[in-house]
Amino acid sequence: METVYESSFLKLDFYESQKFMEAIWLPNSVEMSEKQYQKVFMEFLMVMNQNPPRKLLIDERQMLFTVSPDLQIWVTNQVKQVLEMVLEKIALIINSELIQQLAAEQLMQEAGTYITQTRFFDGREEALEWVKNS
Repeated sequence: METVYESSFLKLDFYESQKFMEAIWLPNSVEMSEKQYQKVFMEFLMVMNQNPPRKLLIDERQMLFTVSPDLQIWVTNQVKQVLEMVLEKIALIINSELIQQLAAEQLMQEAGTYITQTRFFDGREEALEWVKNS
């Protein structure tokens, strides 16, 4: 495992031998501005292009930044324009807030051509087991 990106808002760990990346949003995301979110998200996509995973786990339990509908459209457009690989699986660990889940589900549907399988979880162990097993 190698930490390939770390900011006060997001940490990315890459497991080269497994072609697996884990993205962990951090509690400081509560202080993020929209511009900071855009910057971090673009860096996330660039790191993924540099270290292309086949499987991705995104832990959003500590994601305290609310993505507005306009920003969600921007995210979808960036994924379509910038992401250079197709992911086999993506596991999202989300907190219990329905709005966050709906936003994440909409993004996964709109970016569907880049992701084969998507599943939502509320715990890390179950998400990790699912995403890593073929």
